[in-house]
Amino acid sequence: MIAGERFEEAAEVGRRQVRNGAHILDVCLQDPDRDETSDVIKFLDQLNRRVKAPIMIDSTDASVIEESLKRLQGKSIINSINLEDGEERFQRVVPLARRYGAALVVGCIDDDPNQAQAITRERKLEIAQRSHRLLTENYGVAEEDIIFDPLTKTVLGVSNVSFGLPAAGREVFNSVFLYHCTQAGLDMAIVNSEMMRGTPSIPEETHTV
Repeated sequence: MIAGERFEEAAEVGRRQVRNGAHILDVCLQDPDRDETSDVIKFLDQLNRRVKAPIMIDSTDASVIEESLKRLQGKSIINSINLEDGEERFQRVVPLARRYGAALVVGCIDDDPNQAQAITRERKLEIAQRSHRLLTENYGVAEEDIIFDPLTKTVLGVSNVSFGLPAAGREVFNSVFLYHCTQAGLDMAIVNSEMMRGTPSIPEETHTV
């Protein structure tokens, strides 16, 4: 839709997501063949007219993040920052979060030359604690504005686990998987709310593999 300049139609998708129960809308318009800033501005101008739910800006470009935050109402979320390049991304993005009152998704990745991508629980916790300390002590970010991926507050792209399955199977699989994740302590999930089903509507025999 975005590639076809159908911004109003794309914004309607967001409106339907909220109507179907989405609490936050994740907006990612990165495309190497397009002007991300221009697309974000045009899309958010349409989306703001249709929804009041918080928006999560999913971009690696600090200028896109700022242009987005200028246009958003209420509390927004920036997705995401990490320590992969040391504090470079923190330095570029965190001041924007402070200026516009946005929360931050913080990935458990750092600049360790041997294990930048945390795998073990201990390593994830180590990175999360380092990030928490930097954000709260050096950058003045409130604890409630930090969403760790995937620790203190956990966030998960649910549909990733069913990639490649037929559409009907993905709907059931994602719905059951989300149910069990929330029972296990998941705080936040990225889903297509139009394609999720309440577990009571799914036969019990499909809940296990």
